[in-house]
Amino acid sequence: MSRRPLRIAIIGGGIGGLTAALSLRQAGFEADIYEQAPALTHIGGGINMGPNAARVLIRLGLGEGLLREGVRPASTHQRRWDDGRTLQRAPLNPQCEELYGAPHVTIHRADLLAVISSGLPLERVHLGHRLLGFSDKGDHVEAWFDNGVRIDADILVGADGIHSAVRAILFGDEAPKFAAASPIAGSSRSSASPISSSSSVVSPGSGRAAISCITSCRAASC
Repeated sequence: MSRRPLRIAIIGGGIGGLTAALSLRQAGFEADIYEQAPALTHIGGGINMGPNAARVLIRLGLGEGLLREGVRPASTHQRRWDDGRTLQRAPLNPQCEELYGAPHVTIHRADLLAVISSGLPLERVHLGHRLLGFSDKGDHVEAWFDNGVRIDADILVGADGIHSAVRAILFGDEAPKFAAASPIAGSSRSSASPISSSSSVVSPGSGRAAISCITSCRAASC
């Protein structure tokens, strides 16, 4: 009798959350995004993606969109702001692709978000879902949102940024305020987590938080 895939709920539809969802779905897991905003938009400037980050997205099948929406700069030139003196010059492309197997890419945040989300089925991205709380049910996690929706999941991943609601629910006012933290709550079935970044992990039934080491959740935003 085949075992059903783990159901993974990812809180936050930013670059990290969407990349995690796409990676998990391609690995055979049931991953859904829950984003509080009514639309997947992102303000801000451009992102310089090194070859290590670009390579992850290319392997996820997003290379065509990434290279279409982004640019591959030939070099970087840094100057001192007050006198214009050159601080550093360095070649980027095509040397990066020749050395590391992927280019250095500069892309606007909104365009990057659109490229990553294009790899996910629309029905797996749930907009207008602001997390209010979640509860350890022993063999699963139950979460509820401000629109009245309640869900069950085997693992709940907090990818909701520096002001993470998941982290605040887990740790309250003592929650560490650094963007690299990606809290995860999951059942005991998740002992071999397929994703990895400095994260807080809670297993239902354990009654305590443990620390895990995971990195690929935020690979696209390196």
